[in-house]
Amino acid sequence: MPRALDHLVLTVKDLTTSRERFEALGFSVNATGYHPFGTANCCIFFENDTYLEPLAVYDMAKAAKALSDSNPFVMMDQAYRNTFGDQGLSGIALKTQDAVADQKAFATGGAEDRTMLSFEREAKHPDGTSDLLKVQGAYCAKSDFPGCSFFTVEWLGDPSAVRRIRSAPEHPNGAIGVTDAYFMEGEGDGAVDFMGLAFDATATPESYGSKFALPGFNVHTFSEVHNLPETLAGFGAGDNTRFHAFAFRVAVGDPERVAYNLTHNRIPFEKHGEDVAVPAAEGQGAAIVFGT
Repeated sequence: MPRALDHLVLTVKDLTTSRERFEALGFSVNATGYHPFGTANCCIFFENDTYLEPLAVYDMAKAAKALSDSNPFVMMDQAYRNTFGDQGLSGIALKTQDAVADQKAFATGGAEDRTMLSFEREAKHPDGTSDLLKVQGAYCAKSDFPGCSFFTVEWLGDPSAVRRIRSAPEHPNGAIGVTDAYFMEGEGDGAVDFMGLAFDATATPESYGSKFALPGFNVHTFSEVHNLPETLAGFGAGDNTRFHAFAFRVAVGDPERVAYNLTHNRIPFEKHGEDVAVPAAEGQGAAIVFGT
């Protein structure tokens, strides 16, 4: 059965800039969370049980140690930064109830041998309270495709604590959740098959490339830049020769509300029908399309 989206990882240079950017876009951003291996995030949770994870390195020494220890999460982040720089949609995390089984399935399917990752950290809530966040993940990775890594996340511990951590605040822009991601396939072979292994799904051929229909989440791949839809064509897709993600879609209740907020905050955007598209910018990671 196809795996459902848990969250998108957005590689950014620093969280201060990222927080300011996402708040200007109309999102409510959670408190900064610090991983024990040198990275940090400021997550944005949604009512459809997905979220965004802007990710930066806060402790270079810890991150370097984690890299030397083959920490798969830090390896994913560094591979992306080394290839594409400090801004981008670098990872797609998928829901699971059995990360151990996923790791075996990924290895059997041809993914590179990566250790599993288990960790815990404090998760602070807006009211000043906190819960202990505990997760473990399985990584579906290939060094040929540093443009995006895929992994499954199994949330552990007290279910009530998990619900509190993932509870969605009200977003001024009316955001409901992540619904789509957009990729360039690049010039090499095997990217779509690699994604199929991660998603446990088969792609449907489309005129523009292919589509994976996951529960509540669609992934679109484009074989050529001229196949990009009008909504995204004006922004380009970065290095079209490499496999990478370049945009994602967020469902909102009222796109006009989004457009009003963007205009008020002097953020450039384009309108295409009911869709509101915002180009990638510092701290944002990738282009965003807002729509119903």
